[in-house]
Amino acid sequence: MCLGVALTGWLRPPFLARWRIGDLHQFTGLLGLGLLATHVSVLIGLRDSPFTVLELFVPLQRQVNPLAPLLGISALYVVALITAASHARRLLGLRLWRAVHTLSFVGFGLALAHAVAAGPDASSTWVNGLYVTTVVVLAVLTACRVRLRFSRSQQPAATAAPFGRRVR
Repeated sequence: MCLGVALTGWLRPPFLARWRIGDLHQFTGLLGLGLLATHVSVLIGLRDSPFTVLELFVPLQRQVNPLAPLLGISALYVVALITAASHARRLLGLRLWRAVHTLSFVGFGLALAHAVAAGPDASSTWVNGLYVTTVVVLAVLTACRVRLRFSRSQQPAATAAPFGRRVR
């Protein structure tokens, strides 16, 4: 999320072509999906309390700590929707794609809440520090990007001048 917010906005390095940033963003997204698939696979193979396939994909099926799977499954579905919309971007149009892509923040929040609710290491100081740092970095990057967006929209539009020249 942080990479997507940063590189598509004001932190984009000038020496990096826009298409390369898109590729990098897509690669990290696919890497995240691979890690998510690994997470789900590991839950099926647990020795002490393995999950069934139904418990992994249908909310509130798991009786032990039902909130954590609910949050995780919800995050999974949000991420799946965003991924599908990203691959169908040309069919959806830019406005709908952006609206769906904005749900990334919802997916991030759900995944973070899932990690806090389900993670056995959530009481660890360094893990909590990682969570807080990630939220702060994402919040700062998002605030800067929103501020830049609004400052651009407040600038006066170019007006047409005679003979096709543009005047500001």
